[in-house]
Amino acid sequence: MQKIKERLVDRGVLGTIKHILYTKQLRTWADSCIAGDNYVSRTPIRENSFSQQLFSINGAWHWICLLYTWIVHIMLFVGILLSTVLSFQKKVEEQKMFVGRIAVFGLFLFLSIWECNPRYLFTVMPMIILVAADGIFLLLDRITENEKETFVYQINTSGGGILGNSMRAPKMKENLKRNFGLDISLAIKGIAIAMMLFHHLFRNGLGAHEQYDIVYFPFPETNIRNIATMFKICVALFTFISGYGLYLNYKKTALSASRWVSQRIVKLLSSYWFVLVFCWIILSILNGYPQNKYFGDGFYQGVANMFVEFLGCANLLRTPTINDVWWYMSAAIIFIIALPFIVAQEDKLLLLLPVTAILPRILGIGYQGGTSAYSFLFMFLVGVICAKYDLVNRWLRFKQERLFLKFLVEMLLVIIGYKFYRKIPLELFWEYHFGLYPLLVIFFAVEFVCFLPVVGKVLSFLGKHSANIFYIHSFFMMFSGFIYELPSFLLSYLALMGISLGGSVLIEALKEVFGYNKKRGQIC
Repeated sequence: MQKIKERLVDRGVLGTIKHILYTKQLRTWADSCIAGDNYVSRTPIRENSFSQQLFSINGAWHWICLLYTWIVHIMLFVGILLSTVLSFQKKVEEQKMFVGRIAVFGLFLFLSIWECNPRYLFTVMPMIILVAADGIFLLLDRITENEKETFVYQINTSGGGILGNSMRAPKMKENLKRNFGLDISLAIKGIAIAMMLFHHLFRNGLGAHEQYDIVYFPFPETNIRNIATMFKICVALFTFISGYGLYLNYKKTALSASRWVSQRIVKLLSSYWFVLVFCWIILSILNGYPQNKYFGDGFYQGVANMFVEFLGCANLLRTPTINDVWWYMSAAIIFIIALPFIVAQEDKLLLLLPVTAILPRILGIGYQGGTSAYSFLFMFLVGVICAKYDLVNRWLRFKQERLFLKFLVEMLLVIIGYKFYRKIPLELFWEYHFGLYPLLVIFFAVEFVCFLPVVGKVLSFLGKHSANIFYIHSFFMMFSGFIYELPSFLLSYLALMGISLGGSVLIEALKEVFGYNKKRGQIC
């Protein structure tokens, strides 16, 4: 008791809470190998054997073992969570795993106050597996029930990817059939914008966060940086949605190509203009940042720079911009202009795909995945092809009776794909980095993430605000140093997400106050 008192005094209240709910839980539950790879490495029977290289913590091939154990580990945690959440809707007589859930929860409490070690989980692993399996089967039952519900097909015709008219989208319908429609496209946007914020905060080569002592615990800084760098695929996700939605919108329109292009560009820019003017006013009052960026070469050049920025063409014309992230505006305009020409050759879409891979290399207009207006034409065309041939929905309907097996295969491919993403040089095979791998992520997310009851709604909500978050989030990074001064990288990320989302809500409220959306709807 005396020792307990001493430790409580030394750590304090907040330190004790962190020790119990963070440090101990991390040590107990975060090791997918249950410390087995550590014990295996201590006294090997044969040095440098294949089994030692595979299973030992120091083995050259240990990453293969870790891939497998982490897949199993994640599945167990997801299953336990599903078992807990979905069981609330079950009757008492249907709670077959009630004792199992209590046992797992009791283990959690015991190891929170007692000595913690991942090996202690080994003795109760059968119960953990049973509870996890219960959760997965409850989810499959829920999916089966939803399939029987009446379904009204929806499709995202906003067609703007990250810059689509998301705020006026209808609310997510309950018990929606598994189909790639409006709500799911919004959820993909939600995933993409979450990736984008993480990418901009912590990616390799950024330089902005080098002056801050960011705490990455319990993860190695290198791992977080690598994941953040890979999250550049967020742009590919947005581009895919753009290609998918714009194609369907154009095919159903009765307008001429020129009229359709002009309407889509006005619709795109009208969403951007409100935020642009808002940022001009706020930043001019706070620090004069726009004036410094635009008017460095004189008054008339400054006015011209502002006008080009207003048209969303700063990246195309290489003029100064107050926000480098807005390079995507030029790309979005290119997508809209290019689509009628693509549709005119839609019988040859599969032949156009290698053209988008070859031409950037020949013409030197920027590799796919860069920040030029032409950097994501490949993925845009992939979105068009998927829309024309309904590939996403076809994949959703494929092997539905083997859904669990599909989950295992797709998750394994996503994890292995990430390994190759880091190994394959970008300049050699950018089609993999910003085409094939993002497409794999999209297919997995559509089938196994976006349809989750709560998760899907949260992601859809983020997707509705994705355009505004895209427009403003980098300003908080540039002018709010406290983002990086928070005691954890996770808190920095959540702070940026929360502030950006709050800014988006404010912008939408101002639009309603000024009647901007109503006037915009009358025009486009």
